[in-house]
Amino acid sequence: MRSNTGLTITLSDVLRELSKKQAAKHRKQRAIYEDEQLKKKQKELIDYMNGLREKPQALIDEINALAASQVETHVKRQAAAEIVRQRQRELAEADARLTLAENKQKDIQTRWKEISEQIQRVNKTTYKTAKL
Repeated sequence: MRSNTGLTITLSDVLRELSKKQAAKHRKQRAIYEDEQLKKKQKELIDYMNGLREKPQALIDEINALAASQVETHVKRQAAAEIVRQRQRELAEADARLTLAENKQKDIQTRWKEISEQIQRVNKTTYKTAKL
């Protein structure tokens, strides 16, 4: 009896890796959004401050705090992008394993068919010889 267990496990691996990739992609999009929002707010404050004659220290402090936060969001953004790249590599590897398993299954099925045909020929020959 033939088994598709290896193929099923490999397909499950691909689906699991795809799910991980999608989750990582979502985290990356979130990190990009947060980083862009922070940069936008920082730019707005800088533009506002540039229009003022006197630069309030509180506004300067806020811009500096935003700059520090933006460094953090940038690091998160880069880390999220790396996770997505890693998940893409893992997905490609899982897909390659699936392709290999599918090819192996096809080879096994072909070999099974050849052996079955040989057995049938032997059985026919044995039956004819036994009749004689």
